[in-house]
Amino acid sequence: DEALSGVAPNASVETCDIADFMHSKTWLLRLTGDAHHGDQLERAFHNAAPAAVSRDWRSHVYFQAPNLQRIPKDAYRLPGERYQMAEHHDPACCTGNQARLLPNYIHHMWMSFQGPSGLGLAATMYGPNRVSASVGPLGALRRVDIDVTTAYPFETGIHMVVRIRDGGSVDF
Repeated sequence: DEALSGVAPNASVETCDIADFMHSKTWLLRLTGDAHHGDQLERAFHNAAPAAVSRDWRSHVYFQAPNLQRIPKDAYRLPGERYQMAEHHDPACCTGNQARLLPNYIHHMWMSFQGPSGLGLAATMYGPNRVSASVGPLGALRRVDIDVTTAYPFETGIHMVVRIRDGGSVDF
C-alpha cells in the first residue's frame, strides 16, 4: 500500500491486505525461487501481521496505521472502531484473512525444488520447526528429518540438525 499511497502519518492498511500480500509473495517465491519474495513475506509477517492481531489471536483491527500517534475519530470518513481490536469487523474479509497469517507462514517455511541430484529442500523462512520430507532422485527418494531451533527474528542464530535416513546427500 505504501508504494501506491505513499508513507504518511495517516496512511493505513487493512489486515486482509497483509494476508493477501503474504499469499502473493508465497506464490511468487514458489514460482520464481527468488529469495527477495521470501524476504518481503518474512518482513510482512514479523512486522505488519503482529500489529494487526491481539496477542491471544482472539481479536484484530480492520485498519492499522503504525505511524498514527492517535486514532482519529472519523478517519477516512469511516468509523474509528475499525482501528480498534474486535473479534470481527464488517465486512468480514479481515476476520477471515487474519486467521491465515500464521498457518500460511508455517506451511511455507520449507519448499521442495528440483536440484542437480533430484528433489531438494529449501528453508524459505525461519522459525522454530521440524520437517520430514522425501528428497533425492525420483525412484530412489529417501527421507530427511530436520529440527530447527531459533529465536529468530529476535536473534540471528539458527541451529539445524539434519538426519538423512539411509545416508547420502541432499540438495539444500
